[in-house]
Amino acid sequence: MNANSKHQPLNVRVEVSGWNQNQDFFVETTGLDVAGAKPILRLRTPVRPGMLIFVRTLTPAVLRREFPMPCRVEAVVRVCTDGTREVVIEELHPEQSVAVQLLQEGVAAAS
Repeated sequence: MNANSKHQPLNVRVEVSGWNQNQDFFVETTGLDVAGAKPILRLRTPVRPGMLIFVRTLTPAVLRREFPMPCRVEAVVRVCTDGTREVVIEELHPEQSVAVQLLQEGVAAAS
């Protein structure tokens, strides 16, 4: 590891999709740096903090998910000289509905 760097990048190939600033749908393949405190994407598509995007791992096969995970754009931390943007994301965890929770509790109680 370089003594001047904060961390050694650990990039995972991902497919990112969602709607950009102009409400146009986009899909692009990029790397997800997961070595730091928060995951960072490098996107060509302009996005803003708070926007919903979907991220699906492509490789290696062990990490591959069938379905994309919903994420929120937390911050655009840098616009690079090539026009790409370094974007911090956070994974969203859908809350279960009350009906699902009651059903699970009922199944557990019946067991």
